[in-house]
Amino acid sequence: MQEEIDIEVEKGTNEYLTIYLDEELTYRQVQRAVRTKDRWIRLQRRRFRGTTNCVDVQIISRGLWGGYHRGKIIVDTENEYSEYIINLTVNPKRKSSIWA
Repeated sequence: MQEEIDIEVEKGTNEYLTIYLDEELTYRQVQRAVRTKDRWIRLQRRRFRGTTNCVDVQIISRGLWGGYHRGKIIVDTENEYSEYIINLTVNPKRKSSIWA
C-alpha cells in the first residue's frame, strides 16, 4: 500500500500527524518496523505498555529551504508493508506587522 500525505508549513515551524497501522505492534516491533531516512521526518516512538496501532510523526521545517520536499516513511511488519509519501511544501516565514 502507498499513501501520499500533503503538508504545507511555514519555514521554521513543525507539524505533527499520526499514522494508524493496520495491526497492533509492541514497542520493540515498532522500533524495527517503522523507519525513515529523511532527517526532517522524526518518528515519535513513545514508550508504552502493551500494544499500539499508531505512530506519531513530527515534520521539522527548520533548516529546510523553501519549496517542495518529498520524503518517505516505511512500515514493514510481518503482515503489512506500507509506504507513506510525505509531500511537504515549505512557505517563507510571514513577517509580523506592528500594525496588526
